Amino acid sequence: MARSAPPAREPASDAGTPAWLDRTGNPAAAPSPRRRLPFLLTGALLVVGCVAGSLWWNTAETGRTDVLVIARPVPIGHLLAAGDLRTASVAVPGDVDTVAARDLDRVVGRPAATGLDPGTLLSGHSLGGPTTPVPGHAVAAVALKPGQVPPRLETGTTVTVVVTPPPPGAPVAAPAGTQWPAVVIDVQQEGTDQTTVVSLDLDAQDAPLVAQTPPGQLALVQVPAAGGR
Repeated sequence: MARSAPPAREPASDAGTPAWLDRTGNPAAAPSPRRRLPFLLTGALLVVGCVAGSLWWNTAETGRTDVLVIARPVPIGHLLAAGDLRTASVAVPGDVDTVAARDLDRVVGRPAATGLDPGTLLSGHSLGGPTTPVPGHAVAAVALKPGQVPPRLETGTTVTVVVTPPPPGAPVAAPAGTQWPAVVIDVQQEGTDQTTVVSLDLDAQDAPLVAQTPPGQLALVQVPAAGGR
């Protein structure tokens, strides 16, 4: 009796096992929905994170305010100019004293109540008459003759107080050539003898020596504001 021929097999694809069969040759099972769940959760978390980050960024940006900041060294008593200030967008607590950038015109021309360094936030307390002396400083007044004081000396000018050689037989409080840095806080012309009385804000240890120096033995040298005390 003749044997029947074996059933013909489906030729394998070029890639090997057909995509609808598993490695054993049986039909492959459909992907389980549970396997897709971690990927869906990861995608959802990424979306939530992006939204939260965007909301935080927008909140931080809307909380910033344009304020005035000192752009260059400002000595005490100096009348503020537009070039002394710049604008910065900052986030500051509500109890911090600042001056809004829109108030620039109200600030220009007003005196600085104290010395201000670049980067300092301008505040209402830093404007107005000089608030001197600050701790560690003192005020001394000196009477100067023509030639001992720079012409057109103004409040807020940074100066160096220099001891000049005394006349023969005159008392000496400090050796000639001694110097002290100071800032002018007031200038007054006295009488008709062309005497100029200058009030100086300087270190508390230097003030007594300046005050004890006899008249005629001091001179003021004007220096740039950036080279102040």
